[in-house]
Amino acid sequence: MLHFRIASLNQSERSNCLIQPVFGILAKHNYIVKLARLGGYLARTHDPPPGNTVIWRGLSRLTDIELGIMIGVQLVGN
Repeated sequence: MLHFRIASLNQSERSNCLIQPVFGILAKHNYIVKLARLGGYLARTHDPPPGNTVIWRGLSRLTDIELGIMIGVQLVGN
């Protein structure tokens, strides 16, 4: 189910590239690139848009970071 959501988000992001950059579309693109960068996407000038696998890796890493923060707060007790 989650893979389908990532794939549909990625497809909608690619189709919106042809439209003039509006704040919402630009913001969504920035979030997708930042998520993909966590997964290893380099975001160079001539690179193609990030794929499903890279976005999946980034989402997995973001989940690990969130889990680590939650465990750290519980251990420190702040």
